[in-house]
Amino acid sequence: MEENFKLAQKADLPVILHIREADTDMWQFLQSFGVPHKGGVIHCCSSNWETAQKYLALGFYIGITGMVTFPKLKDVAEIATKCPSDRLLIETDGPYLAPVPKRGRICEPAWLKEYTLPYIAKLRGQSVEETAQQTAANACRLFGERLTKLLQ
Repeated sequence: MEENFKLAQKADLPVILHIREADTDMWQFLQSFGVPHKGGVIHCCSSNWETAQKYLALGFYIGITGMVTFPKLKDVAEIATKCPSDRLLIETDGPYLAPVPKRGRICEPAWLKEYTLPYIAKLRGQSVEETAQQTAANACRLFGERLTKLLQ
């Protein structure tokens, strides 16, 4: 992982961390190694709010997938609700983690817009358009000018 972080730093890119049941190990790594200056995203965040706040304090963005629609995953819904607007990303983990009502099927990217985005907007008390605009702006800020040009 150190080599990936060094490469991200050298290439002036953010890191994308998919942390699954390893928050303690990742936290120890981040404490000792640090965070690349471009920051990164906690992809498919499935931690609890307390842990998500630690990542936010280090400058990470929080990526929320279709898991937020799973009724039993209250922690993910709490993170999606409480995450600062300027640090939230909406992601697909395709082909996995299709949102309800498509759970168990191969996840289609279009379902992000059809199911995940409206679900998160409702949790946050926002319009779908507002949530879409904010999360798109966040992605452009994190991933840079090339993404911004692609979205125009």
